Amino acid sequence: MKDKSIEGKLNIKDNYNWRGDIAELLAKYKLNALRTKGYEYKKPIRINNKHNQFLKRYWDSIDLFKVDFNGNLNIFEVKARTFGIKRKPDITKKALNCYKKAITLGINTYFIYVYFHDNWEISFETKNF
Repeated sequence: MKDKSIEGKLNIKDNYNWRGDIAELLAKYKLNALRTKGYEYKKPIRINNKHNQFLKRYWDSIDLFKVDFNGNLNIFEVKARTFGIKRKPDITKKALNCYKKAITLGINTYFIYVYFHDNWEISFETKNF
């Protein structure tokens, strides 16, 4: 017997409820980073105490993060975009405060744009926050 709750079509390009999660997963693998959504906080290896406290405090406001070999924290705000559409990215006040605080602490902070093209291709763009 088929489960009819999963049947039907879904247009990922136009379905904004799923695009953000899909973009985060694609960026996670492209950057070799870790995702915060759906995970409990655990102290990363090699991170200094100041950055550890920041990451723990703002866990729910960060999309992706990674700690490099020198112990530097890098955080990423991921945005899904339709290729060719230019507009200012939406960001919550809570996330904006998080990223501003990160910059004052010397944490590397980036926007990652994941572009969905009409031909099923995906491209990435990295910008400083």
